[in-house]
Parts: sequence; structure tokens; C-alpha cells
Amino acid sequence: MIPWLTLAVFAAHAGPLDEYKDQKHGERDKVTKQTCEQAYIQRCRTECPEGDQSCIAQCKTDAPQFCLERQRRKTAKTAEVAVKGGSVVAGGVAVVATNAIIRKKLKNGTLEEVDKQTTPFTVYYYEPSLIVEGGAGALLQGTMAGTTNLQARFGPAGFGAMNTTLTDGSDWLSETDLGPTVTIVSPTLMFSLQPSVLLSHGNDVEALVGGGVRSYTTAYFDQVMIHFDPMLGVINGQWNYHLRLGGSYRFTPGLYARLSYDYRDIVDLTDLDISQASLQGIVLTVGGRYN
Repeated sequence: MIPWLTLAVFAAHAGPLDEYKDQKHGERDKVTKQTCEQAYIQRCRTECPEGDQSCIAQCKTDAPQFCLERQRRKTAKTAEVAVKGGSVVAGGVAVVATNAIIRKKLKNGTLEEVDKQTTPFTVYYYEPSLIVEGGAGALLQGTMAGTTNLQARFGPAGFGAMNTTLTDGSDWLSETDLGPTVTIVSPTLMFSLQPSVLLSHGNDVEALVGGGVRSYTTAYFDQVMIHFDPMLGVINGQWNYHLRLGGSYRFTPGLYARLSYDYRDIVDLTDLDISQASLQGIVLTVGGRYN
């Protein structure tokens, strides 16, 4: 439910790369509920013709209503951030709930008796696993993307890293998140949670470092896999969200192709406008995997 809710809430915001990059790496004054009216008046006065007292008076008149609308927008955007956070743990909730249902149905309360049949495409939880994936995509507003994804696992513990480099021909921006993972499974679902270091750098901007959490949820249906990989973090004092949702087909146990919807946004809950920018599009990758 949360994956589709996430798409419905956020898909309408996408813009060009320069807007997204400026939002992420830009510096904006922080504004509180108490300082909102004064900040609005100061900005509004800069737009008034010199010496126009009626314009300045109108700025003061409009300030309370502007700040009321700002507070409403902040409340709505804060709720969006909460939904995004829920999407990061949704796969884990599904795994835990599935296992609880199975345990309840099994007379002896164990999972070992659930579908022991294996195929060449079976993934084994307690054996080492390595996934290497790379590809490219097209986002709206003329942005192209190149992406790589690495996941290594040794039973429940492992490591993950995802990088996407975005370009529109003149601007470019590279985004990376990486960190250790812990994995839980049910008979058809695998969920990995990854506390992440966030890195962002590009042309004409200073590099940024932040922190967040990514998760990888994969549903296995023999040769078909469904993927739901969201990330939520804080970088440059803003909430940064990335979602990759799609499906893949395994041509052999070790080779697959994946088609994904890719959405990313950055929102500042502390500036005067509660500003936000985002990108979305389609990414095609080819991957190799051991187990």
C-alpha cells in the first residue's frame, strides 16, 4: 500500500536538473514561525519601487496571511516526509507480518516446512550473495541518468551502495548512498535495511555529506523479481528522498535486466517558502548476481 501511496503523493513535483541541484546545494536563510512575518516583509520590500510607501504597507498587510499559508504548507510537507519514512520500513513490516501469519498457520510454529522446493533461481539466505548492477535512464525535463548498484551479503549482514550521476548536457550531479545492511526474509520477500552515508557533488557546487536510511525490498517469483528501494535522509539541512520501484527478469540465475521508475526529491522545511524540487523518470539496468 505505501509504495503506491508514495507515488501518488510525490510524482507530480518533477522539474529540471538545475532546479533540483540548486535546491539541494543552495543556501537559504532559516525561518521560524516567530520570524516568518519579518522575513516576508524584508523580501517583499526589495520588490517594491524605491520610496513606494503603499507597496511597503501592503507587504506588512500581506505578511500574516502569507505566514499562515506557509505554516499549512509546512504541515503538509512534514506529513509527506513521514509517509516517505514509512515507505523505508514498509518492506520490513511486510516480512515480519508474513512470517507471523505463517507461524500462526503452522501447527509446530516453524518456517522450515514452508515450500522447501528449489529451482536454479532460488536465493539462499545463509549463503554469500553478490549483486552488481549498472545502467542508464531518461528523466523528465531533458535529464539523463547513469547508475550503479552494489549489494554484498553474508547471511543477515552485508553492505550496499547506490550511485546515480545526473546530467542535462551542461550541468551534472552525482548522488551516492552507502552503508552496512542487515537482512530479514520470508518465503518470498527479502528486506535489507541500510544506514547510509549520503554524498552529493557536481560541477560548480561544493560537495555535501549527509546521513539517512535506505532499504531494499525484493519479492522473488522464480525468474521474476519485484523491487522497492526507497531512501530517506538529511543533507544540507534538508530532507532528501529517493525511490526506485520496478521489476526484473532473470534470463539465467546470474543475469537479469531491470526496468524501474526513479523518483528523487529534496525539501527544505525551514526556509521562507518551504521549497522543494524533484526529478523523476525511467531507468533500465542490467545486473549480474551470485546467489
